[in-house]
Amino acid sequence: MRPSAGPIDTAALQTTWDQFTAGGPALPEDPLIAASWLRCAPRLDPRGSPQWVYAGPGRLPLGSVQHSFLAMVARPVLEDVHQCIEGSGVLLVLADRSACVFELLGDPDMEACARGLGLRPGAFLDESRIGSNAFSLALAEGIPVQVAGPEHFLRAFHGLHSAAAPIHDPAGNPIGLVGLLQRQPERAPQSLGVVFGAARAIENQLQAEQVIREANDQATEFNATLDAVSEGILAWTPQGIVSHLNRQGGRLLEVKPSLIVGRPLSDHILLSEPVARAAERCEELDDVEARFQVDGGGRDFSVGLRVIRRPSGEPEAFIMTLRPMAQVHQQVHRLLGSQARMSLADIIGRSKAAQDLRRLSRAAVDAGDAVLLLGEPGAGQDVLARAIHNTGRRAAGPFLAISCRSIPRELMVETFLGLEGGPPGKFELAEGGTLFLEDLEALSLEMQAILARILDSGELVRLGGKRPIRVDARVIASVADLDTRLRSGAFRADLHRLVSHLPIALPSLRERAEDLPELIGRSLERLRAPFGRGLGVSAPAMAVLCEYPWPGNLAELGAVLELAASRAAGRTIELEHLPETLRHPGPGATLPAPPQTIRELEKAAIVNALRAARGNHSRAALSLSISRNTLYRKMREMGVANPERSVLP
Repeated sequence: MRPSAGPIDTAALQTTWDQFTAGGPALPEDPLIAASWLRCAPRLDPRGSPQWVYAGPGRLPLGSVQHSFLAMVARPVLEDVHQCIEGSGVLLVLADRSACVFELLGDPDMEACARGLGLRPGAFLDESRIGSNAFSLALAEGIPVQVAGPEHFLRAFHGLHSAAAPIHDPAGNPIGLVGLLQRQPERAPQSLGVVFGAARAIENQLQAEQVIREANDQATEFNATLDAVSEGILAWTPQGIVSHLNRQGGRLLEVKPSLIVGRPLSDHILLSEPVARAAERCEELDDVEARFQVDGGGRDFSVGLRVIRRPSGEPEAFIMTLRPMAQVHQQVHRLLGSQARMSLADIIGRSKAAQDLRRLSRAAVDAGDAVLLLGEPGAGQDVLARAIHNTGRRAAGPFLAISCRSIPRELMVETFLGLEGGPPGKFELAEGGTLFLEDLEALSLEMQAILARILDSGELVRLGGKRPIRVDARVIASVADLDTRLRSGAFRADLHRLVSHLPIALPSLRERAEDLPELIGRSLERLRAPFGRGLGVSAPAMAVLCEYPWPGNLAELGAVLELAASRAAGRTIELEHLPETLRHPGPGATLPAPPQTIRELEKAAIVNALRAARGNHSRAALSLSISRNTLYRKMREMGVANPERSVLP
């Protein structure tokens, strides 16, 4: 490659060419040109005409289609370059990676000169046909090159100066070249800089176009996922501008997403006071009943609110999920189909701890008193509560599970009692069925006192109301570290007396280690349908599973087996498929709970689609408008196996 600013001694080059083509040992100083001459000498007559090869009638259109994206990006760059150097007798050339010309742009006299030599769209610029030239050398060497006058092997090009630079895609692969052809001057310092700058500009634009395309693809896939979610999703910015409303949200709110997105939320929707207050304080909500005013009409929903934050901690967006209260009333007693079928007969295990658990649970089935479930986190309190409900006389009624820890303190009373003239509270929703209060100790002392009065009298009064309402909902509660909380006064003694008529202590997995093989077998059987194959455990892996202390109990066991099943390509879970925390456990190691983010919304969409398709991955992928391979990848990434799975104690 000759330096762009260096002088060109045309006479010396011509002398060297004359001597070389006459059979002499002379060679040019530039090693690239010298090597090219040596390759051309046995093949071409230096004083003959170029042996052009052109793309056939079908080749050039095909090439244009294949490189339409490159042409679309490069053409504006070439036009900008030509505008700057117009009138200087320059022809700009764009070729693909096979050196086939598919764009020519330049001054008319230079275009005529090139066509007179045979250079036109479809011509191949390879060295074996037209001798040494900057175009073929740039592609072959992968660097910018210029060839001056007599450096061209064929005398037909001695009056020309060629320069070219390769174009690479974002992955670094050569996809073409941009070149320049002009009549040979005494000096051509700008030629190499022009083609080099044009090539870099095209590469930068290709990179930007790829980023835009990928962003658009991701946005399309994300929007399709949100549209597939069965819940309504409404998102807005801290400035109150609606940024997204999925199809289901539009149906529930009875507004067109296209009319509300990009406009102030307050133009169409007036949030209920609790939701508006939570958004103002950047607080998150779970399963809160709220009444919205939508274009003047009232709508009742069960809502959740999530806050997306910037790295600085400032809110970036608010995302709200919407479910109509009528749907909540219909689904509370069938939240999960497989769990709705659970009964005490599904409690497995031969250990004494498992036998005692079955005996105590049977005694609690049709008793009218509240049931208190004690035990370590993840021991299966929620599953046992469902099994007691499904086995007893209240099985036809709703089963409503409430995580007391997830309810903001200022909303606790409203959540349980409901609002006068507004949505009902949890006790009313669970009428005739069971209300499972998980983590009861998380309730404020005020709410504990109210709950004690409800359990004692069987009546409640809604917030803002005066009329007592009879309620008939059996309470099953779980409490952690009860003795410590009673001693410290964090848990009311009167509430303890009312909920502990039938206490049941759930054993940890450490207390029923002999049941582990049977529990593992039952869990793997439930994974058969989602993974499409039967699963077993090798002896080394089973030994590790049985020796691990399981601080997370049944919940951790189920998560570990699902993760191992997703890693196993065959039917057997081997030792390497188990998490590192099992093979080298630390004290009290458990699997971390996933954060509540937009990723959770995407996971919910996949779970709902799999449930609707009854485990058929093809139908689920079709409903989500994604490929089956994409569905499998996302299931692996998110740990999704069976949306109806459960782990029984």
